[in-house]
Amino acid sequence: MSGELLEGRVAIVTGGAMGIGRACVEALAAEGASVVTCDVRPLAEEVADEVTAQGKGEVVGLVGDVSEPEDVYATVDLATERFGGVDILVNNAAVWGDHTVRDPRSKALREYESIMGTNLRGCFLFG
Repeated sequence: MSGELLEGRVAIVTGGAMGIGRACVEALAAEGASVVTCDVRPLAEEVADEVTAQGKGEVVGLVGDVSEPEDVYATVDLATERFGGVDILVNNAAVWGDHTVRDPRSKALREYESIMGTNLRGCFLFG
């Protein structure tokens, strides 16, 4: 790739501190996109600095929880104020595990709410 495919474009990547999310941040920036990534891990800011130092696109990392409306709005506001809008959204943030709800009065319900908050509500809020 030329490294200019996404020049002038702005992306938000949720869950961009590790794994697939980080790979998306790196790939988008390598193609010239400006990227805002949010993650519940403070590592998001470190990743942003590392990827920005590699060259092409600027990356800004922010600690945030996609299940919290205020964090979602802050992420979108940052992308809009700093880069002028959002062209690309990668809804990558997710949680998983054994979260079978056996008894709604048990802690399994809290785990279920955590999964739905991140995996479903986060996508809805960003959409």
